Amino acid sequence: MASKLPWVKFHFRDWIVDTQTLTPDEKGCWMDILCQMWVNGASEVLMDYDELAQLWHIKTPEETKEIIGTLQRKGICDIEVQDDNVRFHKGRVRIICRRLVKEETDRELNAKYQKSHREKTHTSNLSGKNKPLESEVRSQKSEKDNGSPPSPPGGTAGVTDLEFMKPIGQTAISAVPNLVQQFLSASRPQLVKKKQTIIVAEPVRKILLCFKVMQGFKIDDAQWDKVYFKRLVDNADDLLDVFSGDYKMAVQCMAELAGTFSDKGLTWTLNTIVNHAAEWRYKNAQPVNP
Repeated sequence: MASKLPWVKFHFRDWIVDTQTLTPDEKGCWMDILCQMWVNGASEVLMDYDELAQLWHIKTPEETKEIIGTLQRKGICDIEVQDDNVRFHKGRVRIICRRLVKEETDRELNAKYQKSHREKTHTSNLSGKNKPLESEVRSQKSEKDNGSPPSPPGGTAGVTDLEFMKPIGQTAISAVPNLVQQFLSASRPQLVKKKQTIIVAEPVRKILLCFKVMQGFKIDDAQWDKVYFKRLVDNADDLLDVFSGDYKMAVQCMAELAGTFSDKGLTWTLNTIVNHAAEWRYKNAQPVNP
């Protein structure tokens, strides 16, 4: 994920929505982590408590652990703690940005697709580059059968009658305009694009339908399905994972968070709900069906 430019794209709306539950100090700590990821050219950082405390200008490791727990509890990022021992300033923390991981995965898949496409195109061009035309093969075979030598490529100096050089069945010059007109007026075949069928689990489909209605669209809006359904399947599946497959809990969470964001005049997306779902579940302490 190493950047070739001294800048990076920043999604201001997503930042406002995703970090609205953080305090100013917590926002600053998370921004420091994102900057460190960009410097390292990675979607994660692996640091111990002393290094984090130095990066955040925090005096005690207890405060460092408290901020790490807040970022994890509020669903800002994924965190893995190794050899957790704050008392003796030991332990390493792996902080992972889900958005950067997804963007890096998408770039790798796109690069593989483009490489595969170029290789197929190159192979196709090589296979047809030196292939002789059918007319050339027929002409060479005819000359071989008749025993006549091939025509010299240098011209026909001293020959007055050039009728033998005319190809058999040559079209008269006067007929060329008619042939061109027939070609231009000929109907070109229409390419029929095959429809791609997306098969998703029933709970994921129900979550997408509820999100669709909450966004103000009609449940039978086919244009919305065509544009957004495929894009939002992964987000709906992530939301379902937060509640261990209980789509009713997922829909309840989405409805309450959507109402909270709307009351504050904030826009929200399904990805926004996913980022705040873990915190909502923690605050409500709702049991999750196994």
